[in-house]
Amino acid sequence: RMLLSPQAQQRCEGCDSLFGEYYCDICHLFDRDKKQYHCEECGICRIGPKEDFFHCSKCNLCLSLSLRGKHKCIENVSRQDCPICLEDIHTSRVGAHVLPCGHLLHRPFSPFSDRGYRCPLCMHSALDMTRYWRQLDNEVAQTPMPTEYQNMMVE
Repeated sequence: RMLLSPQAQQRCEGCDSLFGEYYCDICHLFDRDKKQYHCEECGICRIGPKEDFFHCSKCNLCLSLSLRGKHKCIENVSRQDCPICLEDIHTSRVGAHVLPCGHLLHRPFSPFSDRGYRCPLCMHSALDMTRYWRQLDNEVAQTPMPTEYQNMMVE
């Protein structure tokens, strides 16, 4: 009978079987297919691949490279719970949606849901409405004023 060490590791000491393609010696996490990586700043393993993410030290969160320099930073925003489902955002395996105001929502509660298009924390618009407002302004400008109101002024 062989005595094996109880330490977590990537391979079995007895038969050399691989427990997972990925092994984190800090989190003691094994995985085969999520291309995980350990983020030192977050202190946890994240679903990757690592090349697609960067760590924003002000937000204290790993974000998609597409958001580098294009998101509003709020200090430690990831340490808040999702304002809709009240689940932890920082350690969640569910992706976060970064609103223009900088607040985070779990991806299923993105602003395109039936819950409206405002941030539930600060009530700022969660969508860029510029094109929509411009379109409405153009429609109003092209709509002729009814004759009975043409010479009326509002005081």
